[in-house]
Amino acid sequence: MIDISPDLLAFIKEEYDRCRDDTLEDERTTAIERYNGEPYGDEQDGRSQVVARDTAETTDYMVISILRTIVSGDRVVQFVHKNAEAAHQATETIMHLLMDEQDGYRILHDWLKAGLLEKNAVAMTYGEPQQPKREVLTEPVSQLLAWAQKAEEGGVAFRIIEEEDAEPDETGEERKRVSVQIDQPTKFCDSAVPNEEFYCSPDARTITEALLKGRKRLRTINDLIAEGIDEAELTMSGGDAINDSQLALARDEDRNAANTGARRGQAKAIWWHEEYVTFDANGDGIAELLYVRRTGDYKVFSVDEMEDPDDHPFEDWCPFPMQHRRIGQSVADKVMDLERISTVLLRQSLDGIYLANAPVTWLHEDAIGENTIEDILSVRPGAIRRWKGSQKPETTQDRFDPTSGFEALEYMERKRESRTGITRLNQGLDDETLNDTAKGQAQLIQKGEQMEEYVARNFVNGLARLITKKARLLKRHGAPITVPIDGKYVEVDPTQWPEDMIARVKVGLGATRKDTRLAFRREVLGYQTAALEAGLGIVDEKKFYNSAKGIINDAQLGDVSEYFNDPDELEMDQEGNPV
Repeated sequence: MIDISPDLLAFIKEEYDRCRDDTLEDERTTAIERYNGEPYGDEQDGRSQVVARDTAETTDYMVISILRTIVSGDRVVQFVHKNAEAAHQATETIMHLLMDEQDGYRILHDWLKAGLLEKNAVAMTYGEPQQPKREVLTEPVSQLLAWAQKAEEGGVAFRIIEEEDAEPDETGEERKRVSVQIDQPTKFCDSAVPNEEFYCSPDARTITEALLKGRKRLRTINDLIAEGIDEAELTMSGGDAINDSQLALARDEDRNAANTGARRGQAKAIWWHEEYVTFDANGDGIAELLYVRRTGDYKVFSVDEMEDPDDHPFEDWCPFPMQHRRIGQSVADKVMDLERISTVLLRQSLDGIYLANAPVTWLHEDAIGENTIEDILSVRPGAIRRWKGSQKPETTQDRFDPTSGFEALEYMERKRESRTGITRLNQGLDDETLNDTAKGQAQLIQKGEQMEEYVARNFVNGLARLITKKARLLKRHGAPITVPIDGKYVEVDPTQWPEDMIARVKVGLGATRKDTRLAFRREVLGYQTAALEAGLGIVDEKKFYNSAKGIINDAQLGDVSEYFNDPDELEMDQEGNPV
């Protein structure tokens, strides 16, 4: 632990308390409960207790549709810069690190789904130091010296832990057994942050503007010791490790409510905070961005000043942003009231069906015999009813017309379609739509996709900001890496990327837009073919290759190198013909 300014510590405590928003957490918790189809609490015995699932249906459709667009192979986000080669290299490198070097699909899935349900969602990109790797080398001295020289030239840091003589080799050359500790390069990771673990100053319009933003999570003593933190100080710190967040409990559905703080020793979990504070710590009159690592009971272990106000790892997104605010509305907000009404209508309609199939029976007390009640409660065709006396049981057969109830449900379905843009047409054809014209179907589908594309663009804009931040992180702290680009493995040095390179969203999100783009590409390719055959100078081999590459990517046929050779990489003879 370290001692810090009492003013800084007091500011962190006050601002952290200000970050708590019980109303927002209640709204998010309600959305999770509606997604899970939890009861409303007004159910009655003997009545229908069914719950409509509009929230789950709408959210799941959006998740599947938007994720399909992003992971289809086409780059919906790409870097742009006047140095086109560096921009393309950065796009392929970042997407490789995001999707291939970790479970990128799950990261995007959780980030997307949390935003659709919980108003907004946060992801982070960061460098994670790796533990040194220990190796034992038993080689001739000359080879050990050559290994050490090669490691130094490659920038690999290592330390000799133990050294002893070994048996000479068959040529009689002296050998040694050396135990070395080799530093490992930083691993660049991404993560979707649960909303119950993230906190941010509530008056900030962006995360960067927030005076305090951070993440708290349960971490074991063992994990923190591995990062160089003293075990004795950790064991005495951390506070209560009970996770009492209502949002977390709703997400777990009571499956993971155990108190992990009850564990002992190095397996004990404590609350660990990593936060970014804007505060004038050195008294020069200018507030700096400070990176603070502490426990839940405010035992501070490090404070580091960051170079840039944007040097924090967080980015967020919102499906339906509220103007001038960081928190907007979710897809769940659009349908939860409709789900409630649909639940009432569905329950009443089912109750009517139940009563029609099992009508009310009027039973005079003088008619009750030994078996009368049991017979009446046994509902089956041709059943026998036994009673005594002259007053037999009488059944009230009410006429039930389900039309009005189901018409109301159909009306609520149309309201949901108008709010979300998700219609039965863009989910799949039903019997009624088979009689519609193809043009009419296309217009309705395109109209419905406008809402879906709006939400998708908001998410991909957040993704573009995240990978821009990731590229800058690699430029400052990265090392050369070998990545697959256009079907070949290429060594990339992120430190050489332009500083002002940013990622942007490509136009044409969605399956329909991709089909349209594919048709246009084919048409352009036809014009290019005609121009080449006519010997016009307006098209060369590279431009023709670019069109073919675009078609391969849009059609998701795999790597372009399996179909076409890049003209820039072909070897030419003296006459300029490919070898």
